[in-house]
Amino acid sequence: QTCALPISTTGTSFITTGFSVTITPSSVNSKILISYAIAAYNSGSATFITIYRNGSNIGPANGFTEQQGGYWNTTFHQYLDSPATTSATTYTVYVRTSNSGLAAIWGDSGGVGQVMILQEIAA
Repeated sequence: QTCALPISTTGTSFITTGFSVTITPSSVNSKILISYAIAAYNSGSATFITIYRNGSNIGPANGFTEQQGGYWNTTFHQYLDSPATTSATTYTVYVRTSNSGLAAIWGDSGGVGQVMILQEIAA
């Protein structure tokens, strides 16, 4: 999936980037390995990145990763999820800034910007 890049927000609550990937597990016991790399920038505070599964945050309160401000950087993270379903499951990247006066920008327009890979691991 692709989306228009770059995208920005000054919100301190997580908002969707519109970047999502869907997988249908073959067993309720399967685990899903989520691997993502996202380019992010914030002019002076932090950008927090998390993953939502079917509309619910599966990460901690401040997300899985934190990108410090002042420069573009690509953040990479992996998370092993247990969705316990055989229904189509959608994982979406969400982002927020730590300071409403400073915009978080992600998805570097000069490069790939965002990559997410889902791998089913059979139990």
